[in-house]
Amino acid sequence: MKKITFLIIFILFSFICRAQQLVSLSDAVNINLPDKAEKISKEQAQSHASKKFKYDKMMLNTITDRKSDIYKVDDILISVHAESNNFKKEQLLHIKNGLDEMSKGSPTYTSVIKKVNGNSILVTSNIVNNIYHYHFFCFDNKNSNVITGILEFDKVDAPEARAILDQLINSIEFTK
Repeated sequence: MKKITFLIIFILFSFICRAQQLVSLSDAVNINLPDKAEKISKEQAQSHASKKFKYDKMMLNTITDRKSDIYKVDDILISVHAESNNFKKEQLLHIKNGLDEMSKGSPTYTSVIKKVNGNSILVTSNIVNNIYHYHFFCFDNKNSNVITGILEFDKVDAPEARAILDQLINSIEFTK
C-alpha cells in the first residue's frame, strides 16, 4: 500500500513539475505555481469554500483575512503572500514555537523546519473540521523578506496538495 501511495504522489509531482507558471509576489520573491493554477478573487474563493467546505467559518476567514493572492488548482485553494520588513533573526523558530503551543493536544497537527535550496522553511499540517491545511513560512537569509502560503483541501485531494506544496517550497526564490 505504501508503494502505491508513493507511486501516486510521484506521478502527480511529475505532472505538476512539468507545467509551471512563475509568479512574482513582490520585487523580492518569486514562486512557481502549477500551470493550471487559476488566480481567483476573494469572492470566488469564498464561493468555492462555502460550497466545498460547507460554510466553514474558519475556512472563509482564512481566505478573506489575508492580503494575499489566491489561486485554485482543481478543488485545492492556495493563498500566497509576500512582504518585506525587518524581522527578528529567530522569527521562524518563534512562529513554530507559537503554533506548536497553540496546537498542543491536536492529534492532527505537525510542524517541521527544513532546509530547501538554502532556505529555511516552516511547514505545518493540520486537519480542522475535516478540512486539511498546509501552511508554509519562509524568510530570506537577511530576515527582510518573507513568503507565506496556505493550501486548503479535502482528504481526497491530499496527494495532489502534497505535490503542490512540495513544488511551491522547492521553487521559492528570493531576488533581493
